[in-house]
Amino acid sequence: MAWVTVTLDDLKMYTVAALVDALNTSALGDNQEDRFTTIQADVIEEVRSAVASNEKNVLDADETLIPRSLRPSACWLIAQYLAQGLKYKLSDAQLAEVESARQLLRDVASGERSVTMPTTVDPTPDVQGGTAVAIATSETRRWTRESQSGL
Repeated sequence: MAWVTVTLDDLKMYTVAALVDALNTSALGDNQEDRFTTIQADVIEEVRSAVASNEKNVLDADETLIPRSLRPSACWLIAQYLAQGLKYKLSDAQLAEVESARQLLRDVASGERSVTMPTTVDPTPDVQGGTAVAIATSETRRWTRESQSGL
């Protein structure tokens, strides 16, 4: 399948499973069941927004799916948000993975990296795509201070 959702088990594949469980269930509020569910939905939206930012890309009709190639990036972003919520400091190697994930999303949004086509294209995406940019150019100046000196 070209587009997938991100599960808690996926997150455990990229980070330490015991750490994920601890961050997901520690110090919860009275009505809070876990942290992963909300963070996962937010990161999915963040990834889909990056994909839609490039007008060449299309989204899958299923709002819970992202390109398979971006699943590791989504997992690292989720891990960062989980850790941040409990003020847990990620290691330098883990922070490097988070920065790589953010750079990949920037590259997808700018069109430097491509993503696979979804199985079912969303005809009316909720995410606003980017627009083309026109670069203005100027003509060479005919009259300059130097060419007009002495007149």
